[in-house]
Parts: sequence; C-alpha cells; structure tokens
Amino acid sequence: MLLIDAIHTKPTFFENYILWSYSQYRNSYEWKNTRKAIRLGGGLCSQHAIIFNNILRDQGITSRILALGGHVLNEALIDGVWKVYDPDYNVVFGVSLSELESNPQKVYQTYRKAGRPEDEAKHWQEVFGSDADNWHSPTSDSYAPWGSVIEKASFLLIWILPLIFIIFGIASIKLRITKHYR
Repeated sequence: MLLIDAIHTKPTFFENYILWSYSQYRNSYEWKNTRKAIRLGGGLCSQHAIIFNNILRDQGITSRILALGGHVLNEALIDGVWKVYDPDYNVVFGVSLSELESNPQKVYQTYRKAGRPEDEAKHWQEVFGSDADNWHSPTSDSYAPWGSVIEKASFLLIWILPLIFIIFGIASIKLRITKHYR
C-alpha cells in the first residue's frame, strides 16, 4: 500500500464510470471499500487510515481515524487504552494521542526509530505538539460522508445507463419485428 500516484488513487472508467468521473473532478479518490483499496494497492495517508480503521472494526476493535495537521492516521482502543498507529509510515506509538500531544518528543523518537529522516520526524513532532486542527472520526463513513454516499450509490447507479441501452435495444428490436410482420 505504498504506491502513491494518480493510477493508484483513481478508479478506472470500466471499473466504475461514475467514480471515475468523480475522481477526475477531485483529481484523486479514496476508496471506502477496503477490498477495492487493497486490490489497487495505493493511496495517500488517508486511504491507509481508512483501510486500517475498517480492518480493525471488522475484527471488533474500537478505532477511529485521526486528522492531524494534514496527516491522517488511526487510534485504536487496545486493552482499554487508546493507542496511535500511523499505517502510512508503519509506525506504532503504543500510547494515546493526548500523551503524544503532551510529549511530542516521543513522536520524534518513534519516527526516527522507524527510519524516517530527521527533518520529517521534527515536522511530525510539531504536528502532534499542536491540537489546534486535530479531529477524530469513528468510521470511514464519518471521515468522508459524501464520499461514502457517492461510492455506495455509484455501485447501484452504474447499471442504470447500461439497462437503459438494453431496454432501448429490446424495444427497437420488438418495434422492427412488429413492423416487419404487419
């Protein structure tokens, strides 16, 4: 899940022309459907957080999506304690967001241990050190509500246009047959 480019963040036209059109408008797309996202194998940090959150919830683990200063990650309730996970960088903090906010040095150390460059680790330390723009979403549907509605609706609506063509085709064939035998 580390490929981050337009090919891996957009549905193809033949997969779902409605979502393809939507992704052209938005210039990217984040699948809410875990299987589709994993099959495509790519995405931004928010896509990784959506997938990780869905997998945790499917396993009965309470979790939520966190948005911190432009980066999206997860917090899961493990053994009665909230713990932060960054699936985009494969980082496990083992403590809650509130603990990381009060001790941003731990953020720096954890990212450095994960092999991230010093300047990047310092950046994340600053991001976690401020809670001015932090927010939580319990599910991928609440993280991106309109995206979830559009995705679910598109899988039904993609059949309307082909059905119209089929119905029109059958009607025109019947009309020709009727005219031919009159």
